[in-house]
Amino acid sequence: TIRGEEGENIFRIMSIDSSGNRSVEITRKILIDITKPTPPVIISPTDASSTETRQKFEWSISDSDITFVSYKVNNGVWNVVGKSITSVILDLIQGKNSFKVKAIDHVGNESDISSLEIRVDSVPPPKPILKRIEDIADITDNVTYDWSSSNKGDVTKWEYSFTKWGYGSIQPKSIWNNFLNVSTLKKNFLVNEGYILFEIRAIDEHGNISEVASDLIDIDTNPPQM
Repeated sequence: TIRGEEGENIFRIMSIDSSGNRSVEITRKILIDITKPTPPVIISPTDASSTETRQKFEWSISDSDITFVSYKVNNGVWNVVGKSITSVILDLIQGKNSFKVKAIDHVGNESDISSLEIRVDSVPPPKPILKRIEDIADITDNVTYDWSSSNKGDVTKWEYSFTKWGYGSIQPKSIWNNFLNVSTLKKNFLVNEGYILFEIRAIDEHGNISEVASDLIDIDTNPPQM
């Protein structure tokens, strides 16, 4: 066994007989490369969380002697692709995901692993539990609503819409309004005779929107005519 060095090595050999005659010298050049290539740089995604389970992962490589790139997601197998491939689209699971990628040079040396973690939350908060405080018969000029969630820790914002219109008229539905304080769980509205529609929805930290809870009532305070 002969120990070589990193880089180009020259190996020479000849045979010598008992009379001292020498054969033709045979020369071989051997390139020893045990240096790891530079790891790929992960370019995207740049956000640590997303509502999308399908994500594009993109990277770049800098060494010229890279031949292959190998990647995997979570506990999957390593997938080897040519160096010209610099991105893949992968399906992730709900919750925490890890993406790993490494470079492989022309003699098989593998770089250190570059990794990225991304959390996927595509599940909206539960539909709000909505309650009107007053009975319809008791409503004259005010109506009060309160609401809650079966998973309060998942709600970072409430949005509501309140629309009212008179008999025989058509009123576009009101825009969504934000409560500045997520702990706001009750609101009172001035009303008059006609229809009212109150809607409330919950939004989590990743922007997922719950189903809408609503209440549509007809307020009629005029007594019947004889």
